[in-house]
Amino acid sequence: TVMISCTFCYADAKGVSFDRDIRPILSDNCFHCHGPDAKKRKAKLRLDTREGVLANLGGYAAVKPGSPAESELFARISSNDPEERMPPHDSNRNLSKNEIDLLQEWIVGGAKWKGHWTFEPVVRPVVDDKERHPIDVLVDACLKQQNFKANPQADRETLIRRLKLDLTGLPPTTEQIESFVSDVKAGAWERLVDRTLGSSAYGERMAWDWLEAARYADTNGYQGDRERTMWPWRDWVVKAFNENLPYDQFTIWQLAGDLLPDATQEQILATGFNRNHMINGEGGRIAEENRVEYVFDMTETMGTLWMGLTLTCARCHDHKFDPLLQREYYQLNAFFNQTPVNGGGGDPFAKPVLQARPFRTKNWFSCERISTLCKKRSKAPPHYRLALKLSGKRRFSKTCPRTTGRDSFLKKPRQRSKPSRFRIAACSTPLVRIPIKTNTKWCTLLKERSPVSGWRLSVIPK
Repeated sequence: TVMISCTFCYADAKGVSFDRDIRPILSDNCFHCHGPDAKKRKAKLRLDTREGVLANLGGYAAVKPGSPAESELFARISSNDPEERMPPHDSNRNLSKNEIDLLQEWIVGGAKWKGHWTFEPVVRPVVDDKERHPIDVLVDACLKQQNFKANPQADRETLIRRLKLDLTGLPPTTEQIESFVSDVKAGAWERLVDRTLGSSAYGERMAWDWLEAARYADTNGYQGDRERTMWPWRDWVVKAFNENLPYDQFTIWQLAGDLLPDATQEQILATGFNRNHMINGEGGRIAEENRVEYVFDMTETMGTLWMGLTLTCARCHDHKFDPLLQREYYQLNAFFNQTPVNGGGGDPFAKPVLQARPFRTKNWFSCERISTLCKKRSKAPPHYRLALKLSGKRRFSKTCPRTTGRDSFLKKPRQRSKPSRFRIAACSTPLVRIPIKTNTKWCTLLKERSPVSGWRLSVIPK
């Protein structure tokens, strides 16, 4: 799938479009006093809904379709009396002659109304021309409406440069240019596009915009701005684009992947999206204030990315421009107001927890190999805590015995030349704490009849 960003060309470009021409005028100049916010609404008049615009106001209406002379809205915006003219002089808002003409033309044309664009279904335009690509047909129709003429087709060197920069952010190599230019067989362009989409650089380029919108950062922000480990989520986004993960799964996994039945490690990792917010580690800050700010951020980022709404305004009052009530804001907020994060601590970032299920390989159940990079924060190396879950048990063990003597739960082989590997020696102790060095690869092997059904590895600074 290739995402194409372009300026949409309305079929009625020469006429008046409600979404393009009329709604912005009403939103900028009228909704502040006659919009969704009931507490600030004046004269009991709503101009943000079709019902409000056409309502009977006692023998007259703000808009009477087809008749500007009988429309109170047009009479007020075109009045020469400063006491009658809208918007009022003290509002610091003013309609230009072009905007008044557009409103008049809209009323003459029947005052056609459309709902807020973010709540309207996307309608695929009908393209009758089967010979050309649908995008070419739509762009060409738009150019003709604007009295523009399309440029001749670019040469192959220009085409591959445009494609590579758009889809990977990188210019083509000399070898890639020569390969494309010399490919004279039919379908050369399609093959080039497929190769580009198959490149790992494609996902890296597509992730740019998503990372920015999702407020991705490798540090916490605020005055301390300490480093944090968010790159695994970043890598997941790149992988999702490269694997063309369906948009519905891309959405669900990031917002609530951990709530899916039998959630995979990848689905849980995707929810790192919710933790991209800034994290405040100031000692004098109230922990609950931190937590509430984090939940606000999760809610508002979700609203911006998936709903196309600026939810922040509704924290304190009904939205003045978008159809959103303050009560509805906190209904959305409630979905995120259930995390275990309490906002406290000098470094309130949750430590990573990895969990995997064993799978059969010959005579062993081998858990997924995990590579963990743990940055040293002190001279003393960190510890890993390995919690094991026994078959038939729903929860991981909580005890943490020492690992000395023959009763150790895991044993390390004597061969020093081989990678660090531990095998189960006894099942009397379910949890072990082992000091390790950084950049260590772990592979825990469970015997075929082992009572262990899962394991969890977490970082514990010493």
